[in-house]
Amino acid sequence: YYLVKFERHIPGGRIEDYDDHLCDGTVVEFHRKGLLKNIEFCEGNYVPISIIPEFIKKFLKKYKINEQKITGYSIEKHNLIINHEIELDNETDLLFNRTGKLIEID
Repeated sequence: YYLVKFERHIPGGRIEDYDDHLCDGTVVEFHRKGLLKNIEFCEGNYVPISIIPEFIKKFLKKYKINEQKITGYSIEKHNLIINHEIELDNETDLLFNRTGKLIEID
């Protein structure tokens, strides 16, 4: 992959996060401390299973969803609450809390 665009968001004068736009259409966002925030792949490309937390991999395998490809992965932080969301190629979104409990299907 080649980096083709870099954006820095400064709401209220503070650096909040960074976006990297890659030449294949992939967008990777990082929190200001360098932690992964979001990764979105363009059609036909998928999130490598190696970057998905183990509890999500176990859930997908247990419920035989692991045949679906992951097209997006994000880590949402709101105060002390951290959630993980994956988007599947069948347009299903799964939201997990930080302990791995499924909290929403969309």
